[in-house]
Amino acid sequence: MNCMKCGAKNKDDSKFCIECGSPISNGNPIGNMQPNGYSVGKTPPVTPPKSEPAKIIMQVLKILFVIFAAICTLVALFIVPQFQVASRDIIIYRANSFTFMLIALLLPGILILVPSLRKKIPLFKKGKVGYTILGWVILFFIGCISIPVYGAMYSPEYKSAEITYNSELALQREEASASKVQAKSEVAASKVQAKSEAAASKVQAESEAAASKAQAESEATAAKIQAESEATASKIQAESESAASKIQAESESAASKIQAESESAAESLSKIPKIGEKINVGDVSYVVGKVETSKTAGGEYLNTTAKGIYLIVTISITNNSNESLTISDSFFTIINGEKKYSADSTATLYASDDQSLWYDELNPDLTTSGVVVFDVSQNVADSPDTQLQVQTGFWGTQTGIIHLIN
Repeated sequence: MNCMKCGAKNKDDSKFCIECGSPISNGNPIGNMQPNGYSVGKTPPVTPPKSEPAKIIMQVLKILFVIFAAICTLVALFIVPQFQVASRDIIIYRANSFTFMLIALLLPGILILVPSLRKKIPLFKKGKVGYTILGWVILFFIGCISIPVYGAMYSPEYKSAEITYNSELALQREEASASKVQAKSEVAASKVQAKSEAAASKVQAESEAAASKAQAESEATAAKIQAESEATASKIQAESESAASKIQAESESAASKIQAESESAAESLSKIPKIGEKINVGDVSYVVGKVETSKTAGGEYLNTTAKGIYLIVTISITNNSNESLTISDSFFTIINGEKKYSADSTATLYASDDQSLWYDELNPDLTTSGVVVFDVSQNVADSPDTQLQVQTGFWGTQTGIIHLIN
């Protein structure tokens, strides 16, 4: 049978609820029940005093809880801080493990002082007293553990131990982090060293390969240059020999030519008429009678003085043509090498007297003679290469040479 007030289950012959102590009505129909659980038209019975074991246990637990709470408070405030714990790690471990039990200190008081909340917990809904006692024992045990631990956590020793532990833990973490960083640094340094050694080996190998290649190229270039030099030297030697042969041949040819020209010139020179020999130039014949030198030309009253020295040539002319020939001193020129000297007409006129060739008319088959005067230097007058060039007319279409020095 269930209590109409709190809903707790009771025995069928129970007159009062074991939980709330309310009277239990037997045989009352539900339709005649009032909201408070009693039949309509009936006066609710007076609640008898609670004499059930549950109420007694409840009162005892309340008293024990108050005593226990007071004792735990005194222990936490005055006794627990005085203990010197040998190992702080045990304190920290226990405190950390049972911290969540601090709230449980308030739970027994709430369950004892608030019946409506206690009735909602299945452990306290049981109709047997044993379950109720078990529930309170559990709460009592939790309180016994929580209060000393809670008090110990606020002791100076715990705080000091916790600070030391946290410091050592932080130090261990830093050392582990430093070791880890050192290990990473060593690994990185090893990698860098390995890479550096590999790079150095690679650079050394590349340098040696480049040096070998450069040496091979240098040797090949030197061999090529030597071969080219030898080829060039051979070519130059061949060209030199060829040039020497050519020069020798040309020299011999030139010598032969010069010799031939000299011989020809000598022969030609030997053929050139000299003083007293006749030369025919066209239809005119010339014969140089004599050659003289003088500083002046003319007589006592009419004379002239040479700037250098006068070369006076006495010459005879024969006209072999069919017409008369007008003779002039322009027919005659002195030649010495590349230089040519014209006749001095004034000196020729002064020196001629009655043998003047100044525009003399000479008929065919007739011969005349006279002098032609040239103003030259002493070197020309004494030179064996001085020659007289004669021609047939004013325009000199035909010329001839006569040696003036025998």
